[in-house]
Amino acid sequence: MGQVNQALTSYGAVSVYGPQIFELLGFSTRNAEFLTLGNYISHFLMVTFAWLSIDVVGHHKLMIWGSIGLASCLASSQSSADASGIPALAVEVPGSAILFIATAIFGRP
Repeated sequence: MGQVNQALTSYGAVSVYGPQIFELLGFSTRNAEFLTLGNYISHFLMVTFAWLSIDVVGHHKLMIWGSIGLASCLASSQSSADASGIPALAVEVPGSAILFIATAIFGRP
């Protein structure tokens, strides 16, 4: 059950449904695809950074800071999801930033 939960809520969901997530934020189809590509690249770079730094920093420290970062992103996304009657750009930019940050943090082990 843990693996199913991870597949539906982790980077796997973002990698499969990235364009739809960005479209829900208000971006056009083409921009959503470009943002998803940027998200892939960001994730790859952070995985590479984590791979190179895991022996130096330590696995447990990376896990603790990653958990704190992901919890912060989740809390931020919940508070911004309740906004209504505001300009589209005010939803697109913070929503995209939170998604990029969460994906980058998830790239750490």
